[in-house]
Amino acid sequence: GTIRWERSATADRVRINTQLIRVSDDTHLWAERYERVFEQIFELESEIAENVAEALNVTLLAPELAALQEEPTENFEAYDFYLKGRDVYERADGVDDRRLATGMLEKAVKLDSTFALAHALLARIYTNDYFNNLNREEPRLQQGRLSALAAQRQNPDGPEGHVAMGYYHYYGSRDYKNALEEFEVAKSRDPNNADVLQAMGYVQRRQGNWDEAYENLRRALELEPTSVDLFGAVIETAIYMRRYPDADRYIERGQAFAPEFPAFRALKAQRLMLAGDFAAAQAVLDEHAQKHGGAAALSVQINLDIYLNNYEDLRQRVPNLAFIEREFGVADSANYYLIRGLSYDLENDMENESETARAYYDSARAVWERQLEERPNDAQTHGLLAQVYAGLRIPDMAYYHAGRAIELMPLSKDALTGADMLMIEASIQALFGDVNKALDTMEFLLSIPSEVTPSTLEHNPFFFRLRDLPRFKELIREKKTL
Repeated sequence: GTIRWERSATADRVRINTQLIRVSDDTHLWAERYERVFEQIFELESEIAENVAEALNVTLLAPELAALQEEPTENFEAYDFYLKGRDVYERADGVDDRRLATGMLEKAVKLDSTFALAHALLARIYTNDYFNNLNREEPRLQQGRLSALAAQRQNPDGPEGHVAMGYYHYYGSRDYKNALEEFEVAKSRDPNNADVLQAMGYVQRRQGNWDEAYENLRRALELEPTSVDLFGAVIETAIYMRRYPDADRYIERGQAFAPEFPAFRALKAQRLMLAGDFAAAQAVLDEHAQKHGGAAALSVQINLDIYLNNYEDLRQRVPNLAFIEREFGVADSANYYLIRGLSYDLENDMENESETARAYYDSARAVWERQLEERPNDAQTHGLLAQVYAGLRIPDMAYYHAGRAIELMPLSKDALTGADMLMIEASIQALFGDVNKALDTMEFLLSIPSEVTPSTLEHNPFFFRLRDLPRFKELIREKKTL
């Protein structure tokens, strides 16, 4: 159908022409035209939904009927900020977008403090910032908790407050049990709520329940087919599970729906890279760079440069600290130093470490050691320090931090991050000659959903010394045929 919003000095009017078409045979089932003043938009949404259900001969359940009758806010300016903030957040490709979305939602709840949907989405964003180290301070996490409580208080019978509190448990402490309990309550209130299924899918991925996660995310996308955020979640999950034809299909659908959305190109490049088609992956990234920058594409490009031994290109792509802060949204000097150190070290095949590489590694070490004093049980900081000490050729410290990272974040606690920690350990084992242990770890990672693939192992410079070993060759050959 079509929607026309006519603004005037007296009253804004909305005209909607709707049609219901059965896609399988192109049969015209129903059509209607509606015209209302903008202040009646929620009534109009409910009326259209009920008419469509009637045309489809679908009986709406009591919770669904109740949800249709609800008006999320009486403040239409707040509702406008909420819709815009949600759209920006779902399409975010960097910290600037996230900040813009956060600001819009904060304006929404300032205009209407009873707006449960806006409070709930703010809770998700606040706690996600904490989880992803974009704002790792405890006040940010508490902001998320307070927003979740506000959502529950303002709409105690709705699902959104329980979704928000579930995200607080998940992002705040990886408390999957309480998170899923909150999501189940939300699901009982609204069984076909895409936000609920998406949240459950995210937790199930972390638990290693990949099939359940994939089905919940796919179902959520069926219910909310205009969500680029859900498209990305389904594609990412398919890539981790090495279901590349599925990933290709959803990438194609996503790009057809939102060709301007940059993350689809980054995901396509990632999928091609992991499958070993490096030239095609680079072509996608080159096209992407002409249209849009962004942190997602840069992360894929860094890995691709390493696999292709393009170390000078890598240094040019990450020229200074200001660039890192602009792309990733944090003044992440340590990762900048690590990338620079790796580029010089790998350029020398990690044989004769240059003084330049050592200086960069040591600068990264100093930053992360200070961070570890503040957060001694942060698994990811331990994992990063393990890489730095490997670069500095101090095996005892490299193994210590790798082991500590795995201890703090085992696969049983987080199937995504846990796999990353195991890969760091395998790299260290290969570098310092623990060949069989490295091969055991690689074989295991190839047997579970992860970003480890035969092609990336074959081109990973940390494993160059293993290339001629019969077991390594057999492992690559065997897994490539699966």
